[in-house]
Order: sequence, then C-alpha cells, then structure tokens
Amino acid sequence: MVLSMNAIVSIAIGPVIGYLSDRTRHKNALMQTGYLIHIVGTAVTAWSTTMAGLFIGRLIQTIAGSFLWIAGMAILGASVEPKALGRGVAICMLSVTLGLLAGLVVAGALFNSVRYAFT
Repeated sequence: MVLSMNAIVSIAIGPVIGYLSDRTRHKNALMQTGYLIHIVGTAVTAWSTTMAGLFIGRLIQTIAGSFLWIAGMAILGASVEPKALGRGVAICMLSVTLGLLAGLVVAGALFNSVRYAFT
C-alpha cells in the first residue's frame, strides 16, 4: 500500500514541481524546500504512534522526494553542458544506486554490531 501511495503521489505531483522548476530561476530554492519538507516528513514518521501517522509521514516524504529529484535534475541540466549531460545523469544515477547498495550493507553491519542496544 505504501509503495502504491508513493507512486501515485509522485505521478500526481511530479508535473507540478517540474512546471515550478521550469518557471523559476532559483532552482536551489526548490531543493531547499524539498529538504525542509523532508525534515517535517521524517519527524512525523519518527514520532508517529499510529498507522495513519506513518502513512502521513511517508506521504510528506514522498512529496519531498519529488521536490529533491526534480529540482536536482533541473539543476544538473542547467549546470552541465549539453554534450556532457548524459554522463552527468549517469554519474548521478550511479551515485544513487551505490548509495542504495552500500546503505543495506552498512545497515546490516550496524545491526550486527550494536543491535538495538542504543534504542
């Protein structure tokens, strides 16, 4: 359910954020807005005690993720020369994929070494 919600929200909000990104000269402001929204979503998720709260927190994080991805790609497109854009996007996606893979390994190592001792 959460994955479906994320996809639906991303599909719905993506064009709006893309439109805003095309219309503003200050794409960094969109990126900063995404970070602030993400902080709020993370706080809601972390302090939630109900399933509804978790869904709302994840919804807020999904909106923030859309801001970050779209504004980030817009900044990349504006910053990189057209002949090097493919390579720039490839490096961006490679970094994301490495982060996803390394995150799992680091999380597993932390769990094995400290478990829930600090919670």
